[in-house]
Parts: sequence; C-alpha cells; structure tokens
Amino acid sequence: MPLLTPTVRLNSFALSRKLSVLYTEQEEEDSVFKFKLKCDDIVVEAEGKNKQQAKHNTAQKVLDVLKERFPNDPYFKDSDDISPEEELHERLKEMCLLPKFNYVGEEGSATNRLYTVQCVVKSLVIEAKARKKKKVPTATLR
Repeated sequence: MPLLTPTVRLNSFALSRKLSVLYTEQEEEDSVFKFKLKCDDIVVEAEGKNKQQAKHNTAQKVLDVLKERFPNDPYFKDSDDISPEEELHERLKEMCLLPKFNYVGEEGSATNRLYTVQCVVKSLVIEAKARKKKKVPTATLR
C-alpha cells in the first residue's frame, strides 16, 4: 500500500515544480462522482464511487501522464523500488525539510543492546528505538 495518496503525491510534485493544479467537481450521475483536473497543460477527467476516490483517480491519471513525460525523474521511481521510509525522506527533501538524526543513547547488555535516535524535522521531534544501530534512523520515519 502506498504511503501517500495520488492526490498528495501530485500536489507534492506540482508544488516542487511550480505547476498549477485545479480540481473541478463535475455533475454527479447515477451515484458516480466525477472530477476534472487541470495540471499545467494536462487536463483529465475521472470518476469514482465517492468524491475522494474520484479525486484520487484524476490525480493518478495526471501522475501517469507526468511519468510518461518525465520517465527518468526520480520522483516517478516504481514504488516497489523504494521503501515507504525512503519515499517519505524523498518527499521531505523535495520540500527542503531534511530530517536531522540525533543519536540519543543506548541501553541494555552487549548482547541485547537497544539504540535510541531522535528525528527532527523543523519543530517535530520523533524518537525511536531499535536493536540494530543502522535501523534506528529508518524506524523514526515509520
């Protein structure tokens, strides 16, 4: 399951590339919701069983077009190639919100060590613990 919805992913991409995004709700027909989406020069329509699904479907259509236009853009890496933690880190990086990892300490015996690290993004501080030192930073991004 993707970490971010198509709507969030499109808005993030558009913001980082200074593209305009305009969602327009279309007239509902037979309990089918429709949206029209204009992103820069791309215009698509999609439908769904509810407003949220229709909006996500239109965003996904635009993302598919953008992926074809920019096949080598790291933003469009296949989700199978990147973990949710890496995806979150990439999105933060695009928004110039690089996380800073602070080593807090360790506890327990040498054979049962528990490491603690803080992840700081602006004023948000998340603390995580893990048994392996290398795993602690990614644990804070979960």
